[in-house]
Amino acid sequence: MGPPSRSGFYVSRAVALLLAGLAAALLLALAVLASLYGRCARVPPSELRDRGAPAAAPSLPGKQEPASRPGPTPEPDAAASPPTWRPPGPWDQLRLPRWLVPLHYELELWPRLRPDDLSASALRFTGRVNITVRCTAATARLLLHSLFLDCERAEVHGPLSPDAGDATAGRSSVVETWFAVDMQYLVLELGEALQPGSLYELQLSFSGPVSQDTREGLFLNLYTDQGERRALLASQMEPTFARNVFPCFDEPALKATFNITIIHHPRYVALSNMPKLSQSEKEDVNGSKWTVTTFHTTPPMPTYLAAFVVCDYGHISRIERGKEIRIWARKDAIAEGNADFALNITGPIFSFLEDLFNISYPLPKTEVFPEMQISDSDHDWVILNLNMTGYYRVNYDELGWKKLNQQLEKDPKAIPVIHRLQLVDDAFSLSKNDYIEIETALDLTKYLAEEDEIIVWHAVLMNLVTRDLVSDGNNYEIYPLLKKYLLKRLISIWNTYSTTIRENVTALQEDYLALYMDYAITVSPFAFNETNVIEAVAEASEVGRYVAKDFLINNWQAVSKRYGTQSLVTLLYVIGRTISTDSQILELQQFCSNMLEEHQRLTVQAKLQTIRNENLKGKERSARIAAWLRKNT
Repeated sequence: MGPPSRSGFYVSRAVALLLAGLAAALLLALAVLASLYGRCARVPPSELRDRGAPAAAPSLPGKQEPASRPGPTPEPDAAASPPTWRPPGPWDQLRLPRWLVPLHYELELWPRLRPDDLSASALRFTGRVNITVRCTAATARLLLHSLFLDCERAEVHGPLSPDAGDATAGRSSVVETWFAVDMQYLVLELGEALQPGSLYELQLSFSGPVSQDTREGLFLNLYTDQGERRALLASQMEPTFARNVFPCFDEPALKATFNITIIHHPRYVALSNMPKLSQSEKEDVNGSKWTVTTFHTTPPMPTYLAAFVVCDYGHISRIERGKEIRIWARKDAIAEGNADFALNITGPIFSFLEDLFNISYPLPKTEVFPEMQISDSDHDWVILNLNMTGYYRVNYDELGWKKLNQQLEKDPKAIPVIHRLQLVDDAFSLSKNDYIEIETALDLTKYLAEEDEIIVWHAVLMNLVTRDLVSDGNNYEIYPLLKKYLLKRLISIWNTYSTTIRENVTALQEDYLALYMDYAITVSPFAFNETNVIEAVAEASEVGRYVAKDFLINNWQAVSKRYGTQSLVTLLYVIGRTISTDSQILELQQFCSNMLEEHQRLTVQAKLQTIRNENLKGKERSARIAAWLRKNT
């Protein structure tokens, strides 16, 4: 009989050596992964743009550690500390917590753009912002928006004395700064809680990249003037791109006043919302001279209305109702009179809108850039200050919308025309941003058979008869339903305006064509972008997008050589507007893998994913509109 059995199991020496080797390999792999993870976690936020982070509401794994800690704080550099998992918190919410209310921004921006210098260093900017806030709830954690910016210093001073300014203010220690990338927040962890009802000043220094691929935040615009290649910088903050330029409370309800200062090369002029207050000179560490332009304080406004331009354009001006209007354009265009039309119509348009809405334009001047395009529209002018008339959206609860709809169906004229216009436009805008259901907005159109005001009908048609509805073959179901629904309600407005339309349509066509042909023979050839031809084909219809894609597949090298790789990026975005599946994204990713540099390829892939999600949301919206139309037609 053998020895008594014992618990456990036995392995041979060879198996034991094999297991030991596997364990060592596993530990080595874990060490390598930890090293790589730590390195990735310390990527500065400004590099996320080149590594494929989407431009709006990105969804990336993990949290972004800060680039640096505030200088005066004695603790170790936050960027050097290992990344930590964060529990669910306010940084996971889309809206800012209501702990702080911004009252005033002291903002200084210093873009390093120089004439004839488009190096990487020239396409960055630094800045400082001091934000005066009122604390409404005790908190030791501060959240504000920041995207693609490296925060280099963060301090909190206060409570502020209303009488003595910040001369006697204390200072709250900033224990840690970190970035919640998913919701685009900069988080400041303090050593002690702020006091409700007190005023504080957040002091932040930062740097970031000038956008070259998209017109978001502070972006670069290249053009040719007087036979030379030139560049300008301009801002596009709407809807949520102010956070790309400076840390801020980037929500439309959080209005504050702004004191804005721009440091720029002496050859350029700097413009902002308000007139210039003062100008001085400063010298950098290399001995180069820079101009410091400071502007008057703005009225209270949301961050998306802040506007900046740094350029060497020429301008013409006129006075309308005591306020200056300046039209800025290439010096060639100014000399050839191509800006005269814009100058002659801008003033009367403003006067008409003031009279129509019975609201006086609140600012002393307006800057208009008719040659600069910031969106996909063919008729898009950049106008500094245009929206400074207190523009806002009004939302109601479900019962409130129902009562308004009942009033419109009972007696629409009981609601003034301007308010009917605002109701319709607000409802569709709120539904697109998921504040109300699309059916709530559609219900407001039931009364339209009694609507005889053209401006209200214009708002309805702009929101319902969109370019995608007409050009996208996938909308074959909704289009006939919408046509039937609207035609039944167009009788009143048609009877009101049909005679005027018949009498003037020929004259209007003749005037428009004459103006267009005159523009074609007088405009500078440098202002014409031939890639617009390919874009026009791609935007014309779903078939056009396939035609443009096939053309690029066969000719991308020629397009890239003639217009640069950036033109390929723009065209890929246009072509990608109809994608809704992962296989379509994969097809375009494979298509662009040979055409673009790595950082561009990553950016395009992230943007295509965002476009896909938006398209899926649009398809769901269209399906709900079709269902509503079937029920109400």
